[in-house]
Amino acid sequence: MKISIQIIIDPENGEPTVIKPIAEFRREDLAADTLGLTIEESKSLLRNIQSEFVDQQVKQYIDKHKTCNQCHKELKLKGQNKIVYRTLFGKLKLSNPRLYTCFCDKDNKNKSLSLLSAILPERSSPELQYLETK
Repeated sequence: MKISIQIIIDPENGEPTVIKPIAEFRREDLAADTLGLTIEESKSLLRNIQSEFVDQQVKQYIDKHKTCNQCHKELKLKGQNKIVYRTLFGKLKLSNPRLYTCFCDKDNKNKSLSLLSAILPERSSPELQYLETK
């Protein structure tokens, strides 16, 4: 028997739905050690789901915020680095673009901005912080 697990990503903004494979498991005859998922299989499944989920969230956020709020021009890329965000399920390495601020934004004294650093200043999830303090 073969079991395939896929994730369906529906952006809901007019872009096409994407179907991505997450995991595939094979089982032969039923035995005590072949019933259900092994620990390694469950970790792999969770890791793959988390990776796809986070990638899509980050991509959607960056696409939404890479334009100027005032003139709606696309901001130029200054550079790219990675930030580490810690969750209950492990560390995530997120691609974090640095963008030049727009010339029309006279109130902003910064010459560049880092999209993910602004919304993820703590670098760890609230659930992880809760369990660590408990």
